[in-house]
Amino acid sequence: MREMRRLRRLDISFIVIALVCLAIIALYLLKNISLGLVGSLDYAFGIVTVGLAVQGGLALWTLRDESQFRGRSIFLVFIIAISLAWVIAITTISMGWPLNIDLFNQWYITNESMSSDPMLIGLVWLICFGVGVLWFLGLVGAVRLLSRMVQVFLPRYLLDIKSVKFDKKDGLLKWAECWVISFPNMLEPSSLRLDPQEQSGKEKVGLFFQTITWQLVLGMLLAIYISLNPMLLSAMDFKETINLIYIPIGILPLFILPWAILDGLGAKVAGTRRDFYLHEGAKKRMMQTMITFGTLLLIMRLALIQIDVVVILINFIIVAFLLLILSLMASFAYFNYFEEWLIQDLKARYEKGN
Repeated sequence: MREMRRLRRLDISFIVIALVCLAIIALYLLKNISLGLVGSLDYAFGIVTVGLAVQGGLALWTLRDESQFRGRSIFLVFIIAISLAWVIAITTISMGWPLNIDLFNQWYITNESMSSDPMLIGLVWLICFGVGVLWFLGLVGAVRLLSRMVQVFLPRYLLDIKSVKFDKKDGLLKWAECWVISFPNMLEPSSLRLDPQEQSGKEKVGLFFQTITWQLVLGMLLAIYISLNPMLLSAMDFKETINLIYIPIGILPLFILPWAILDGLGAKVAGTRRDFYLHEGAKKRMMQTMITFGTLLLIMRLALIQIDVVVILINFIIVAFLLLILSLMASFAYFNYFEEWLIQDLKARYEKGN
């Protein structure tokens, strides 16, 4: 396919960018051994984000003709989203909420400094715009990397599932592959087939928001588990655990979008009453492996003893907003630039290997 051939040309550039990022991270950490775990992870994640943004810019230029929306419309929506983030940032700073964003603190942007120098309000907008561009391009690069990995591994994975016999000959790998999607052993794996359906605009919008919803739900659960975990709070303060959240929620779309890919492929196995869809099994397994609701309440109760409830709520509102922005960007990047041709390519690869 034309799109696939274009993106393959970027493979070499991706390898070069990855090596450069690894070299920068290694050199910096060697010179700053005392940086600490959170600081090291934040720095490494920042460098990786910049590298992905470069790759995302190249991918965006390569796929510019594949967009389902005009570039002007995309830019307008982007500016509106950035302006909303700017309003929230200004409100946060003006109210003097605790644990303000470190990036603003580094520029000495506070309620007092904005009152004496209104130009700082414009600087906040520029910071929001720059971070927004970096995030969007970084997520495009991440989705591009994900699509390449899916092209390599997903057809092989589906063929492995189809060959499962549920006996000792299957081996540990096939058992793990079935476990990931909660595959029922009473079904016949050999009946696995791909049945991608032509979706209407309404159905695509529904799948788009469904993907975002799952990212929000799982992202907030992760935020609670990490930031309010008594074991982590005993080793670091609440501000450090909050900073630690941004790394997993930044890569969360890479774990949720494969569900949308399986859904788009229509991967299913024939059942007695109804077909078993692989993406539904993957969602079920993901939720089963999360900590139970009772444990969640216990963690929150223990955390509330140490941390003021207002501080927790304010930080979770900020995390939820950032997670929403990241989920929207990642889902838009996938559905607008990658989904249509990727589904066709995956089906062709599966049928060729079958």
